[in-house]
Amino acid sequence: SAATFTTLSSMSLIGRHDAIGAVRAVLVAGHGTVAIVAPPGGGVSAFLDEAVVEATELGVPTLRAAGRAAESNVALGLLRELAARDDSGELARGLNDATDGQYEQALLDWAAGTQPLAVVVDDTHLADVVSGRALDYLARRTGNTSVVLVVGGHEATQLDALELAPMTVDELISVLAERFTDVDEAVARRVADLAEGSPLVAIEVTRTLDDAQRRGSAPLPQFPVTATPIRHAFDVAIRDLPDATRRALCVAAAEPTGELRVIAAAIDALGESLEALDEAEASDVISIADGTVRFDHPIRRSVAYHQLPPASRRGAHRALANALDAPQDAERRAAHLAVGVTVPDERIAADLELIAEAAERRRDFVEARRWWTAASQLTPDGHEAHRRAERANAAQGGDADPLAGLTKAERRVAAVVGAGATNKAAAETLYVSVKTVDAHLQSIYRKLAITSRAELAVLVTHADLAGAPAAG
Repeated sequence: SAATFTTLSSMSLIGRHDAIGAVRAVLVAGHGTVAIVAPPGGGVSAFLDEAVVEATELGVPTLRAAGRAAESNVALGLLRELAARDDSGELARGLNDATDGQYEQALLDWAAGTQPLAVVVDDTHLADVVSGRALDYLARRTGNTSVVLVVGGHEATQLDALELAPMTVDELISVLAERFTDVDEAVARRVADLAEGSPLVAIEVTRTLDDAQRRGSAPLPQFPVTATPIRHAFDVAIRDLPDATRRALCVAAAEPTGELRVIAAAIDALGESLEALDEAEASDVISIADGTVRFDHPIRRSVAYHQLPPASRRGAHRALANALDAPQDAERRAAHLAVGVTVPDERIAADLELIAEAAERRRDFVEARRWWTAASQLTPDGHEAHRRAERANAAQGGDADPLAGLTKAERRVAAVVGAGATNKAAAETLYVSVKTVDAHLQSIYRKLAITSRAELAVLVTHADLAGAPAAG
């Protein structure tokens, strides 16, 4: 609701110029109606904030109210809220004097007799039936008044409504850059992808990140926990599902690929049935097609995952790890095992190191930091844990040194070989044996998760080592 979220007015203009133009037009005309609709988190409340700003700048007084879930069954609840905010007291008198329930006419009579005024109503989908009917009645007749009515909600109404289109990734990045001055662009892009066009989801997810995560120097959580109002918006379709369905949903949410074969095996291993997902599919929380389970929104997936206690979530990850027994699934298996264990385990930590190196090779430094950090936390040996933590710190993003994890000797070998020298030529240049060069190259290839000199040349060029002094 409007009381829950506050957003800088300029942010709500990003990607919303047509809708704001419609509000300005009716404000200038002195009467008219604009109805706005968008999914939860789609920016309706922020847009209505901007409508109030526009009215204020044009000298038009505003009267604001919002539908509330707790009062959706209370007749006249929303109209009474408007009346309580009407300083003239005329609306309250009109409602009290209404006979035979003629509240629609009472609201219109009040609007016809008032001075220029902007009435802004949020969350109309939560309005009680009586108030909703009265607002619809007024919306069609504002031409006979001096009232501008701007209403917004998450569900389509009988009014002709402007639908706020989902923001593009670039627009969401602009919103986050303006709202959070310390957010790294790669982090903003990852959050924007998660938000799927929702500015409030993007803002609330970013708000839950700590300073290091926003700067990109710490890994992002796999399942971000959004602020309570956003969670409630996405929890509605899950909270009343049967317990078995909620447990199965947690397993489905824990497997990011949505591969039905793996999810089904894990659910079965936990003593549940895949049919438990039928109710979730009937509620449109998920869809199952082409061997894949898909959630209707990434935040719904996060809510489905977090609605069970940590021990149950760890059990889901262990079951998924056991279901991933093919050689090509090694990385996914290790990722699940890492979340499913509670004590250090070098075997798992070593597997996570391979995942981190693969992420670095594809230049995904956000993921690399995540897996290096997870590997360090699961490492029993203190020295190895420190080394892996240092690798996490070194994965700073696209402008970072891609060779930061190498020793000084390895960097010298990388610089010479990456510039095109053969092993023999490198040995002569560095005054070492060919065997030493071979050993260093094997270590370099393993640490950088590469398999060729061409790949090494690219990394050396990126690190600006080409032509660097060979020794020293």
